[in-house]
Amino acid sequence: ITNSLYFANQFRHLNPHIYDLETGVNLELYNYNKEWNIPHDLSNIKRPIIGYIGTLKASRLDIDLIYYISQKRPYYSFVLIGPEDDIFQHHPLHSLKNVFFLGPRPVQELPAYIYGLDITINPQKINPITIGNYPLKIDEYMAMGKPVVATKTETMHHIFSQYAQLAATKEEYLIAIDNAIKEAKDKDKEKLRVAFAHTHSWENSVNKLYKYLEEYTSK
Repeated sequence: ITNSLYFANQFRHLNPHIYDLETGVNLELYNYNKEWNIPHDLSNIKRPIIGYIGTLKASRLDIDLIYYISQKRPYYSFVLIGPEDDIFQHHPLHSLKNVFFLGPRPVQELPAYIYGLDITINPQKINPITIGNYPLKIDEYMAMGKPVVATKTETMHHIFSQYAQLAATKEEYLIAIDNAIKEAKDKDKEKLRVAFAHTHSWENSVNKLYKYLEEYTSK
């Protein structure tokens, strides 16, 4: 069992009975229908707010891309939530007036922070660490109904292309963010994102696993 089609294809030569099982999202925690309050440290930041939630690690995230889009869109606020590695801690990003580092937050508080964002991003690097990675945070973003802009990895294209704005270059990122801002208030698209995230529940993931087991044993 792998958590993306990329990895399944990579290892199929070792075993023909290999399946991709998309990671489940905790829908009890990331509950779109719950009444959420915008956290205080987000409430005073100028909108629109484009945000990333997760570990800020330069081996996984394209820090130069984040710096580029933050400079090119000074009228947008960029919020980064999570622990920083040394490269992030000492990067010129900290000098930009429209970039806000809020530090790590307890997992139970993360849905409220996603609720307080206008646009969510996942500016991954493409390298051997990330290329086949299943980005669980995309499901978490979408479970809260938020528009998503992300790097066009194979997994993102294969699974999320109908529900997220995907970009392969810095220039495409700017266009994608501008487009996501325009659709941020579209309630129909918001509900479609939530419904799609719900197809990635842990219950559905386990049911797929049982289905694969039944198919194998029936042979």
